[in-house]
Amino acid sequence: MEEITVHIRPIDWTEGELYGLRLRISGKNPVVSIDWGDGSIKSLYGKDIEEYHRYRKNEELQFKVEVTVISGDIEFIDPCGGDCDIERIDFSGAPSIKEISVENCGYIILDNPKLEKLTVRLYGGSDLDFSKCPNLRYHYFESGIGMKKINLSGCHKLERLEIDGSRHNPELSKLIIANDAPLKCVRLTSLNLSKGCIEHLNRIIERNK
Repeated sequence: MEEITVHIRPIDWTEGELYGLRLRISGKNPVVSIDWGDGSIKSLYGKDIEEYHRYRKNEELQFKVEVTVISGDIEFIDPCGGDCDIERIDFSGAPSIKEISVENCGYIILDNPKLEKLTVRLYGGSDLDFSKCPNLRYHYFESGIGMKKINLSGCHKLERLEIDGSRHNPELSKLIIANDAPLKCVRLTSLNLSKGCIEHLNRIIERNK
């Protein structure tokens, strides 16, 4: 049994207040339970799940959404915020995840040894740790204005790295990539890199040519 927790806050100036989850589950007879944090709990069955929930429009409220996979393994998850702010997501209780897509979030917690593909857009976080994902091969990351350090030291299979920064970002002072990572492609956009970061990237790219 695996669990993912999502802390959300409805936005009171939007037209709606929907929050959704998309999942792909492997195994025989997958069963997923979603506790929406407001007293509503729903059990879902099948390998492809797309479910939405409606909250009251009030940004002073906060809800903890708990996704529990009772039977099966998570192949893919997309916690789509809809008209709610996603403040924090903890994926560490679901080690079988292979692919994660997060559209807009303040902070994420990762400890997922099987994760291969991570696409994430964060609006916060100055010290970002993706090191507990040794099988990560593809990482697309869009940062908020607070990004200063990125740790990919444990991603020994990283092949492709794409980072979109912000014109308002401070200088990225530390970018840690595993020396044995088989990087084949690096794409950096709107990113201020320190001299040390540039030298570190150049060494890895030159070695993999």
